[in-house]
Amino acid sequence: MPDIDGTPLVWLSFDSEGRLDGNPKPLHALHEAMQSVQATDVLVLSHGWKNTQAQAARLYQAIWRNARPHIPSSRRFVLAGIAWPSVAFPTDFDDRAGRETAGGALAAPLAGGPSDLDPRTFERILRQSLPGKENARLRSLARAAASDPSAETKAALAAELARRMQALAAGDDAELSDEAELIARRASSNPELLFQISAKPFVPRDGEDGGAAGGDGAGQVVRGPLASIARLANQFTYYPMKRRAGKVGRMLGGYLDPQPFLANTRLHLAGHSFGGRLVTACASQMKSLRPQSLTLLQAAFSHNGLAASSPAGPGYFADVLAEQRVRGPIAITHTHNDRACTFYYALASRLAGDGTMAIGDANDRYGAMGANGAQHVDALRHGGFPASSGHRPVAGRVNNYLADKVVVAVPGGTDAHNNIGNAGIGALLGSVVSL
Repeated sequence: MPDIDGTPLVWLSFDSEGRLDGNPKPLHALHEAMQSVQATDVLVLSHGWKNTQAQAARLYQAIWRNARPHIPSSRRFVLAGIAWPSVAFPTDFDDRAGRETAGGALAAPLAGGPSDLDPRTFERILRQSLPGKENARLRSLARAAASDPSAETKAALAAELARRMQALAAGDDAELSDEAELIARRASSNPELLFQISAKPFVPRDGEDGGAAGGDGAGQVVRGPLASIARLANQFTYYPMKRRAGKVGRMLGGYLDPQPFLANTRLHLAGHSFGGRLVTACASQMKSLRPQSLTLLQAAFSHNGLAASSPAGPGYFADVLAEQRVRGPIAITHTHNDRACTFYYALASRLAGDGTMAIGDANDRYGAMGANGAQHVDALRHGGFPASSGHRPVAGRVNNYLADKVVVAVPGGTDAHNNIGNAGIGALLGSVVSL
């Protein structure tokens, strides 16, 4: 059995429809691992954007190694590593152009910017965003619209996107169905508006707490038809990922909830990016088990997702709070350093609605949890992390953690959204699961 520094790791691998590979063998393996160490706790970890199982293993290893020193030695853990088929979400081409234009510092507004993407970068983003044979027609239409951005080619691409969104709207994810139906109608009735929204990349302006205020004045970075089409294709990767994360999460909850061997064990859920939606859907699905904790690391779902009411309506996971599905703390990291959550998540979501508001901040009805933390709920707001400033999470409460100093881009390496395998995140998770 694999392990991380002596802590057993059991893989729970899912297909695109949320079915657990090899069921019930992985659940038997989880039970056996718990018996082997007389486990007091089980920690479920979920990755987000495209990860192979090997990449997920490295992420879970980094998170656990940083968390373990902050957990009492009397607690005996088993790790359940989720592997689910997500897709790539390239968010770097605007950032790269911004650094080149601004001499290494992103600032807004930017006076200029490259005229367009080069063809090789355009093709790379298309294939990352729309992989596989099933997306061949969509890639072909995107190439046609990029090379000849006429009303006819754009209408053809928009019609195919509308067809895809109608298919998603027919699914069982109520939040996504409403959003997909609106976008399908928009793509059919006013396709040009889709391209106008996708032509507006946004880069952060300096704001309070090191954050980004966003807004229509934030300025375009990469202009031109290739960039516009690439950005639109990239944004549409969000919808099948959002559906799949929710589906896998609900199925995971259905698999775990009836297991008697989990009844007297502390069950902790932690997810990164769309993995945050996955584990929240899992908590929402459970009726018998109540997880001990829920940790959302730069989660890519609505910052209104836990709210009983908000300007966007009730959150899809409002029952997690309303019905007290989580016994202990809910901890949420957020920062506008995270481009994927602050700008690309909000930009994709707003294709369904008003495209004139400020992008990505706490007042944006389409903002992400990883950008702003939980909104329209009774939440504690922590300006520091446990290891450095004593900001321990409080059980029974939503704890929003401003992560400006912890979730940061590594020059020449990891972007902020994916930089969660660090000591600060480990200290937070260790504190959460220790309560």
